[in-house]
Parts: sequence; structure tokens; C-alpha cells
Amino acid sequence: MNKMIKAGVLAGTALFASYGIAMADSGTSTHKLGGTLTMTNGMLRTSGLDGATIYNNSGKDVGTLKNILMSDSGGAPMAVASADGRMVSFPFSKLKFEKSDPKSTAKNPDYSVVYPGATTAKLKAMPKFHYNNGTAD
Repeated sequence: MNKMIKAGVLAGTALFASYGIAMADSGTSTHKLGGTLTMTNGMLRTSGLDGATIYNNSGKDVGTLKNILMSDSGGAPMAVASADGRMVSFPFSKLKFEKSDPKSTAKNPDYSVVYPGATTAKLKAMPKFHYNNGTAD
């Protein structure tokens, strides 16, 4: 197996393991979120995460998930988000995935991206992220 495929397999394994952790840790809320993510074989698709709204645990929109970055060694992924137009990054493990409607009994309910305790101001206060060199200001 070539290095690029092996790195992709390892990175994908780490990402889906993080989803399992996030799903197991997420609590049920009483508020309704505006998510549009659905499960496929018990997992969320990464393609559905790009552009997803990030909510805090109070249901307030605090930013937009732009990308998930992963190292070629399969290390912990990073989330890249936009808060009022400012790009920031933080550990992907900070995000949780909750049913958009906790009372839903649908076979395939929508899920939302939640960053507990986050505010737009807190995200904007993080160092600015740049794609060109992966460093922050």
C-alpha cells in the first residue's frame, strides 16, 4: 500500500473514531438546532460538515465549519471555522454532534455541530488561521 493511501486510511480511521467519541459524549438538549447532517451506516459524512453552522450548547449560531484538517500520520484532526469572517482553527474534539431535535423519533434524524460554551467573540479571539502556510497570526 503506498504512503498516500495508508495516510488517508489512518486519517479516516482517526476521524471516524473522533465522531464516535463526540457522539458518545454529546448530551441531549431541550433546544432545537438547525442541523442538516444525517447518519450513514451510523456515521456522519465529512462532506456534510463543510459549511455546517456551529452552534453553542444554548443553540446560538457562533460560526461556520469550513474544513477538517488531518495530518498524514493520522493524528488528531483540527477544525477550521469562520466566525464573522475571521478564520480560526481548534481541535476537532471540541465539537460535539447532537440531534437537531432531541425529541425526534425519525429513523434518520438531522444532527447539528455543537461547540459547547463557544461564543462568536471567543472564536474571533482565537489566533487567525491561514490556509497557505497553516500558521496563525
